[in-house]
Amino acid sequence: MSNSKSVFIVGPGFIGWNVLELLISEGYSVTGFVRRKEHAEQIQASGASVIMGDLGDKASITQQTLKHDVVIQTATADHLPSAEAILDGIKQRASNGQMTTYIHTSGTGVLDDGAGMHKSDKVYHDNVKSEIDSVPDNAPHREIDLAITRAQKDLGDKAKIAIMIPPLIYGCKP
Repeated sequence: MSNSKSVFIVGPGFIGWNVLELLISEGYSVTGFVRRKEHAEQIQASGASVIMGDLGDKASITQQTLKHDVVIQTATADHLPSAEAILDGIKQRASNGQMTTYIHTSGTGVLDDGAGMHKSDKVYHDNVKSEIDSVPDNAPHREIDLAITRAQKDLGDKAKIAIMIPPLIYGCKP
């Protein structure tokens, strides 16, 4: 299967590696952004391209975002500068009439009750926008999630942006 969409994965580690492998198998052109040489070698062996760097390299992240139709951030839920770099690239693409899909990995810590410190029977439904919007601004991961949400409002239909909120990810890659 051939697919014309290009994908940039920031942090193809535990979550991102599975995404990368699936996208490669479906014929997508994938580029992984990594900081370790051993990860770069594994990614290249999978058939994906590699860009070496770290999350503090905003210019490189923005530049790669400009080159890709889809950006998936699986490195961390808590690094605002890298999220801003991605959003800068998306805004530049939008100004050129290019659609970008951005999937950001947050985490269920955003819904944390402080390890039982604040009892609540609240159940959040991810398909009810008002419930997710009611999460306090000072919740874990929330600063980045809010920056992304504001960018989505500014961009409107010029970009497709989603925040996925998986539970704690723990384990070893086989």
